[in-house]
Order: sequence, then structure tokens, then C-alpha cells
Amino acid sequence: MALYLVLNLLFMVVLAAWMLLRPAHLDAKNIALTVAILVFFTAIFDSLIVGQGIVAYDFAKTLRIFIGRAPVEDFAYAVVAAILIPYLWERHEK
Repeated sequence: MALYLVLNLLFMVVLAAWMLLRPAHLDAKNIALTVAILVFFTAIFDSLIVGQGIVAYDFAKTLRIFIGRAPVEDFAYAVVAAILIPYLWERHEK
């Protein structure tokens, strides 16, 4: 079972519901660019730390889809950060 995927989806559904209830005006172009940059660097650095054994995954709990050496589920953190941080910043300014 892809446990990491289930945990990521659970968190992302809660985040999406919260953002729908309390919308903010975010620039989709800037968010997309930020996601692309974070995913690029996540692929590089997560591959390095997984390859060096600094971080290890129970691969039975992943989808067994990798970008470099990092499981695809690991990229959810970068995507959530790219959305959540500007969202919280926007909400805080009000």
C-alpha cells in the first residue's frame, strides 16, 4: 500500500478544503513558477540525500515511481510549500 501517498493526499485535501473556505488571491503564474523551481531542486537534492543514505524510505510504502532517487511522493512537500506559504502570507496581510 502506498502509505506515503495516502498521507500526502490526506494533508492536501485538508489544505484544499481550508483554502476553499478562506480564499486568498494568489497569482497562479508565480505559484506555478515557484512549484517548477522547487520540484527541480527537490529532484536534485532529495536524490543526493537518498543516494547517500541520509534519508531512507520504506519503498513498499511508495508508488515505486522515482524522480532521480526520490520517490514521487516526496515532491508533495515542495508543492504544498509553494502554495501554502504564499497563501498564509496573503491571509496574514489582511
